[in-house]
Amino acid sequence: AQPPAQNQSSREKLAKQGAEAAQCAEQDGADEREEAALLFFVVQFLFFLALGAFINRLRVAFAPPMVILAASCFGPRLFAWGRSNWRWWLILAGVHVAYVWHLVGLLPCVVQNDGICLQMSDKKTTEGDLVDLIEWMNIDLPANASVMTSMNLAGTLRAFTMQPMVLHPQFESANLRKRVQRAYEMYHCVSEESLAQTMYRLRAKVVIIELFRCFFTPYTLDDDRKNCKQGVHALEEQICQKLFVSPGRFRLIFANGGYGVFEMQDTSSMRSTSSMKAPQIAS
Repeated sequence: AQPPAQNQSSREKLAKQGAEAAQCAEQDGADEREEAALLFFVVQFLFFLALGAFINRLRVAFAPPMVILAASCFGPRLFAWGRSNWRWWLILAGVHVAYVWHLVGLLPCVVQNDGICLQMSDKKTTEGDLVDLIEWMNIDLPANASVMTSMNLAGTLRAFTMQPMVLHPQFESANLRKRVQRAYEMYHCVSEESLAQTMYRLRAKVVIIELFRCFFTPYTLDDDRKNCKQGVHALEEQICQKLFVSPGRFRLIFANGGYGVFEMQDTSSMRSTSSMKAPQIAS
């Protein structure tokens, strides 16, 4: 028989070994969960990266997983082999110094016409006509006056005005393409009646014509009857030019060197051909 003291020591040793085994098992489980989480973020990052490569607007989607993966580099396990390696610390120090140097370059006016100094400098633009149009819309055009114009101009106006835009630069939308096909007849050879019907269906109250776009556009409509064809039609047959000469259903309410804004007038004759309510515009 073993002495009581030796039995006590053996029991304590076994208990210690059991505790260590349980701790190791718990640590292994935590490590597996961490690895699973990191794998999830890696897969998610690659998935959003692929989406961003094909769809421009989704490039920002993979930024949060990228930040998490970058932060995980300083976790307790990832790259743990380098924590006792001086070369690893030298690499991290180099990266840190390079990043600090980059931040210094963003400080105001460290270098003339660079960094934040460039953003704080006076701005010059040749878009005086556009600024004039935006100012007029914010002052004189009612906020509920829905606007039909090109996608590019609509994207700019949406950022600086309150009026709703019939079109917007959401290139991934199939429904938008159908609306563009309807609205872009404003740069083709259609009648005033056809343009008025289109605006009525799209619930547009005013149309903005960009004078520099008023030519034989390469953007063709699915409805070939409305397309302007060089050699068949004359420039003055374009609706964007006819409106200035003989507006008919439309009234010119603003014009400068780059843009013309027309308000659609009487819509009573179109009420019988559409189930939508006729749009109104405040004067």
